[in-house]
Amino acid sequence: MRRAVFAGVLALCACLSVEAWAQQLDRAVFKGMAGELLRTVKSGQRIAVLPFSREDSAVSQRTADLIADYLTDALLKEGTGLLGGQNYTIVARAELAKVFAEAQEFHKSTRGHMKDKVDDILAQAKADVIVTGSMTVAPGGVQLSYKAIQVLTGHILGTATPTVVPLDLDREAEGQVLATTDAAVQAAIDHFARTVTGLRSIRRKGLYYQNSGIQTPFGREFESLVLAGLRGKVTNLDTSEAFLSAPEGRGGKVKAAAIDDELVSQERGEYLFDGSYWDVGSAVEVRVALRNRQADSHSWTGRLRKSAIPAAWGLAPTRDWSEATGQDNLGPIALYLSSNKGRNPSYHFGEKLHLLIQTDRDAHLYCFMLQSDGTALKLFPNRYHPRSRIAGDFLHTLPGKTMPFEIELEGPPSAELVKCFAIDHDVDEHLPDIYRTADETPFRFTSEKDLLVTFRAVPNIRITEASLIVNIVP
Repeated sequence: MRRAVFAGVLALCACLSVEAWAQQLDRAVFKGMAGELLRTVKSGQRIAVLPFSREDSAVSQRTADLIADYLTDALLKEGTGLLGGQNYTIVARAELAKVFAEAQEFHKSTRGHMKDKVDDILAQAKADVIVTGSMTVAPGGVQLSYKAIQVLTGHILGTATPTVVPLDLDREAEGQVLATTDAAVQAAIDHFARTVTGLRSIRRKGLYYQNSGIQTPFGREFESLVLAGLRGKVTNLDTSEAFLSAPEGRGGKVKAAAIDDELVSQERGEYLFDGSYWDVGSAVEVRVALRNRQADSHSWTGRLRKSAIPAAWGLAPTRDWSEATGQDNLGPIALYLSSNKGRNPSYHFGEKLHLLIQTDRDAHLYCFMLQSDGTALKLFPNRYHPRSRIAGDFLHTLPGKTMPFEIELEGPPSAELVKCFAIDHDVDEHLPDIYRTADETPFRFTSEKDLLVTFRAVPNIRITEASLIVNIVP
């Protein structure tokens, strides 16, 4: 007898409740993806689907929730046909509502990706398998790519073929629709000048391309113009860059999120500026915010015609690292990776990079810096700290007092990728010589996926990976 257990509120019911106001989506595309994902699921497994958030997608939260509900419903129906007499449980989005709300609050305060909170989500769901996806804008809609990951080991069980879901992105618009760049900049200035009282300082964090963590000429120019306009309206307004002072002095058992929180002031009149922008076909949607830890945050969203953006303001990054970041923080070891300027920082030519790393248990750490010119540097282990093992629940700095070297960043402008892996035991003997011996000497890589393939091919390990985009600007 075939039997499938569905935990929580039926996805079908959730979908029907939103059809009145959300766009109609083609259920058939979810059927195919669900079948591919379930082919490797074993009997008795509990499956949780990570939904998309508004902050990390080009669609409204309503449509993002609908996508998660349709996939969940398809998993239930396809599983009944595919798994025969096997039993499994699918966790409904409604069952995870509380923990996702907490994750989104974390995101709003620190601009951390919601996956940074995935360890809490998995604990709440008691999931054996997590289904996570990426969403990118495609002609005629959005492209969805999903993978099923085993929580215990962090290994990928199966993937679904990337599929385009037809969607009218113009109907997903939120906020003002503006004709020109100048009009959008002025609207943002006027909004913050009107809604924020007692403004004294704004710490600049960055305006990123979609959810990539990459800052482009467009992002830097838009941010610069908005802040210049606010300085013209507010006397003695300080708009210096956000950074953490003396991170190497922390150490000890420090909550990772508490470090990032320090970028966001709790003093009245002091804010962090950050945001993202989304290429949605004929328009660009800009989302910016001023954030304060005293629940005093202000946001603005507007769309402008892509044709009105100066050609010199490059919209899309010259290099896309998304294939190397899709499995971040999806594993059994909680791995925190940040910098003295927070997540996905910007450094000027000649500045020095300081990484902050923490795991929730003792682990073996391997970190590399992939550069846009196709070369990579091994950051850890290194000749100052040749062993890969690090203590858990301790904030490690790289470089630090025990590793007296410097990572000085040079031009040209680019976005580099720091990639770290936390593993339950030493895997040196399974790694190619170039990964074991390369130290302060660049080596070439063919694809940003090279590291992922190599580390995930090591047998009998439990692994979690994390990424940090490092923007290098003039």
